[in-house]
Amino acid sequence: MTKIPTNIRLKWLSLPRLATSFIAFHVANPRVYRELARLAVQMRGTGRMRYSIGTLYEVLRWHRDLETTDAVFKLCNNHRAFYARLIMSREPTCHALFCLKRQKACPVPFYRILEVLDAIEGAA
Repeated sequence: MTKIPTNIRLKWLSLPRLATSFIAFHVANPRVYRELARLAVQMRGTGRMRYSIGTLYEVLRWHRDLETTDAVFKLCNNHRAFYARLIMSREPTCHALFCLKRQKACPVPFYRILEVLDAIEGAA
């Protein structure tokens, strides 16, 4: 993994545990975002205005189980809301694809998580 600058590490550590868990998983598994984003863009291309991140997550899980025998790789359901927000912030065609609820377990604004992700990915 890339060495994370101290100022970014401090921002990361100040986030709730659920957010830091998501960031660590996302950085270690960039393919998950790429595949979820691809599925979301594909679904949006069918004309759907709204869709479920849960459905896309399960499709990814299904394909992953078919394509690999990796027993260690797990998709944590707690990361779904983060991926929905990340896809909507980074994929212009998917801007309002998912309905979002306030995250009670992670009350920080998503832009703070996005700042840390952008800094880590920019340092890579």
